Amino acid sequence: MKLLDLLYFCILLVISPFLLVYTLLSKERRSEMLGRFFSLADTNTTNPLWIHAASFGEMNLALLLYKKLKQSHVDLTFVFTTGRKPAFLLAKQQTNMPVYWLPFDFSFLVKRFLRRVKPCGLVLIETELWFNMLHETAQVCPIVISNARLGSTSYKRYKKIYFLIHRLMQNLTYTMACNEESYNHFAKLGVSKNKLSLVGNLKFDGQFTITDEEQTQFKKDIGQVAQSKLFVAGSVQPEEFPILWRALQKQGNANFLKLVLVPRHLEKYKSFVQFAKQEAIHLYTLTDSQDDISGFWQDTKQAVLLVNQMGVLRQWYAIADMVFVGGSFCPRGGQNMIEAIALGKPVFVGPYTFNFKNEVKLLKQAKALAICNTEEEAATYLSYIQTNPVVLERQVKQGTTLLEAAKGALEKNSKQIELSILSKRK
Repeated sequence: MKLLDLLYFCILLVISPFLLVYTLLSKERRSEMLGRFFSLADTNTTNPLWIHAASFGEMNLALLLYKKLKQSHVDLTFVFTTGRKPAFLLAKQQTNMPVYWLPFDFSFLVKRFLRRVKPCGLVLIETELWFNMLHETAQVCPIVISNARLGSTSYKRYKKIYFLIHRLMQNLTYTMACNEESYNHFAKLGVSKNKLSLVGNLKFDGQFTITDEEQTQFKKDIGQVAQSKLFVAGSVQPEEFPILWRALQKQGNANFLKLVLVPRHLEKYKSFVQFAKQEAIHLYTLTDSQDDISGFWQDTKQAVLLVNQMGVLRQWYAIADMVFVGGSFCPRGGQNMIEAIALGKPVFVGPYTFNFKNEVKLLKQAKALAICNTEEEAATYLSYIQTNPVVLERQVKQGTTLLEAAKGALEKNSKQIELSILSKRK
């Protein structure tokens, strides 16, 4: 892979001025860059299982597998890698295992990481295929893709370089596809059918419950007033704020809802504040250092709460009366709507849900998810669902019933990991 290293080096040379500025501006970014170039991986773990999850959502799935495998393999150690800060922090919070930044895909960096960690196997969550990472890792241990996802857009892109991708796929020990579309795409890209299976979506096995005690404590922490009716917009983007705000304005006082925004990216906080100032919206903010939001609950006008905290989306979903899942009123492809539905909430999304095409298809067929294509449709849905409790109850029930029936992928994934990796562990 020396030719690929040369290509990477040329790209690095071009972007190095921007990379330098990016790194110097933040201590956290410096730490990330150091971690990616000079892996700080130690050798304290013994023949660990390496799990890589690119993003926050994928790390949640990685932790599902971790907890499941730990039940039957108490002495098994793990190493987690990621490329996103929220995922990094999540793994740090929920495990006592080492968590590292994924090294940049230079062969010598990957080799050094492998020498220091000495993994018994690599589990990739969903699909993040790096050439040197797969090629070098395949020389020392098995590689399994769990909850493998490959949509039509990615497939078309990979198909253009089939001669490279086909070779890359030969490094995989086993691939567990989360849906039929992904199964077919992996097969067409060269994954042998005796190393490929359709096992279902791990997202349906997510542990989305929250106890009554946890809910009560959370309400106490945020000082929620009992009569407040909450509309929570989760994983929301700044460009969706105006759409949701105008939809709420059309409700009038009869259907008074308090809007809570939980952004997908905390660094876009200022964009939400800017729109609120333009429209003279009563905006309150909740941060780790500013947790007194009593004004929000007491405000008699249509106020908005902006949550600038990480890792609290589930708690807000749990106490919501209705939920909008963001990234779907703008062409970003949507975010995971399963968690809110599993918590028994009426959920709606916008028209852009191509990242969750198969999940949306199932939920739509079961009438467990509402899709609003415009601001007007969102306003109509909010009004209709509040004034028709029977419809609300039916949507919630159909959602939880469907999710319960769709479970089972976690058991299949963990068994295949045991067969492909752990049974061969020294």
